[in-house]
Amino acid sequence: MAGSRCIDCLRIGVSPSAELGPLPVYIADQLALLDDVFTEALVSSLMAVLDATDWNGLLPFVMGAAVKRSAELLQGFADLARSRNCQAALPILRAHLDTAMRLHGLWLVDDLDAYFKALATGNVRGLTSRDGRKLHDRVLHEELSHHYPGLSEQYGELSGAVHLSTYAVASHVRPAASGGFGLHLDPCDWADVGVCAATIGFGHCSAVIAHMFSVLGSAAKSGEIQRVFQPDGSRFSATPMPAWAASFVCQHGTK
Repeated sequence: MAGSRCIDCLRIGVSPSAELGPLPVYIADQLALLDDVFTEALVSSLMAVLDATDWNGLLPFVMGAAVKRSAELLQGFADLARSRNCQAALPILRAHLDTAMRLHGLWLVDDLDAYFKALATGNVRGLTSRDGRKLHDRVLHEELSHHYPGLSEQYGELSGAVHLSTYAVASHVRPAASGGFGLHLDPCDWADVGVCAATIGFGHCSAVIAHMFSVLGSAAKSGEIQRVFQPDGSRFSATPMPAWAASFVCQHGTK
């Protein structure tokens, strides 16, 4: 049979994670840093908005949803990174990016109440932006990338991790000793370079979410929360990114 050599190397149910060893210190340190600063930064900004609005309006509830989701995604991503589970971790990173995209949608619409309702009912795509475009994912990530370059590229790459597509189709194929190709079905075999790249991506996305929260918190403290969603984008440039964002750089291959 012409294609028989393509499946002559089948390994199932043996995890090589012990062979790969624990995560390098530089990755473990980045995950620990996120655990220390990320959720705390979000909660601090949320409290400023709660104080300024006296708990009125729907914005604090949207922010609260983003805090809870972000904290849970961080915990899940960190656990999966430590266990080297690529197939489960990358969709979590994609979900983290979705939080950033939909949070930024607050700056794209005229009717905030309608947007809050759309978030609650899962009908964001039914709304239109100020310039008349439906709020599909493409619009959300492209608009987000205007303030945070590179996120559209990350969106495209991670879309292949959500479906039975790029990552899943390519990750199990290995050269076989006979000269053909084999199926490598061991779970939890994420190499250091992949874990490093995904952790940097998660860190960058976390910094973006924290920055948007900081924009909201700063506006609340200055009594300008009602005007913070003006479309000129000046508040984004006037608010510094979190200092810890600079810690998420590639250190793979360094000592």
